[in-house]
Amino acid sequence: MKYALSLTILPIALMACSPDGGSPVIDPEAPVEVTASFRGLIMDPGIVPEVGLLAITQDSFSDLYTAGNMSIVTNADGSVSARTAYVEDIGLSPFVARPTIGSASMNGSYKILSTENIARTDGVTTYDVSTLEGPITVEVNFATGMLTATADDLSVIASIAGTELTGSATHNGVTGDLIGRAGRDTILARDFIYGLFQGASTEEGKAFAGGIKATVDY
Repeated sequence: MKYALSLTILPIALMACSPDGGSPVIDPEAPVEVTASFRGLIMDPGIVPEVGLLAITQDSFSDLYTAGNMSIVTNADGSVSARTAYVEDIGLSPFVARPTIGSASMNGSYKILSTENIARTDGVTTYDVSTLEGPITVEVNFATGMLTATADDLSVIASIAGTELTGSATHNGVTGDLIGRAGRDTILARDFIYGLFQGASTEEGKAFAGGIKATVDY
């Protein structure tokens, strides 16, 4: 889908006559500022309006243990933000810290709100947003706490400390931060990881927000 949002400020275009006296040359507008952040719950602006927010595209991502959402937001100043937020720890089944020996291949899935072609013309910010999702295999070394995962459009490198997951995710040539949960389900005899991530590049006019989850049963 394509978003086109008019700002209340007037665009500034620098004009100069061409050397041959023909049509004036118009300098392009500055790149749209693009940022990425973790934050609290993001509500639908139709329910709880957020001051200074012009538009929002959002999705959710959850498993048995925790839930979160991901959003692409257009701010009133024309900037674009990729956001992810934990909604809650669902706690349908209790978990403890991961094991400290062995390794495993964990079957999982991911979802990404992928935003590119971010630009501004005549004061209007435009971009394309697509939803990407699919299966992914996560390789975990429990002894070192390191994990990696790679799909056609996603690469993840992270580490586990206790029940906390931290690392990075790369999508569409842009790398961003990842945080999440990890542990062993004491009832279902299952190890799991769950992470949210987002990244942005003003220079490339790209942003993304997404999540990854995986489990292995014994």
